[in-house]
Amino acid sequence: MKPKPFTTVHEMLNQADTLAKANLPYDANVSERASFLSIALSGDLLALPLLALGKASLRGNAASIVLEFSRLIVKIEGRRLNHLFDEILTCKVREIRVGKHPMCTVESIRIYNAVGT
Repeated sequence: MKPKPFTTVHEMLNQADTLAKANLPYDANVSERASFLSIALSGDLLALPLLALGKASLRGNAASIVLEFSRLIVKIEGRRLNHLFDEILTCKVREIRVGKHPMCTVESIRIYNAVGT
């Protein structure tokens, strides 16, 4: 099926928003703030309280995010993760999973025990 051609500039600009909502590798709250950040790993969900987030780092030209919780470290690797990082810091992300999208790609999620625990 051939896609419908754009008829207005407004429709062309809104295409990116439509794709992002449908296929991004994370779910975000529109009007509410999240209390927990859920990480999808091998079909299971791990919910971490955002109050326990001690440090968040965006590294390597938006190629990785490191989230340091009280007892765990979560490392998210991919491409163009800067928007996801901003959404995490504003407590809008509900769930993160591995997935590809032109605006943000999450290639892997790893969880480690924090050193000294």
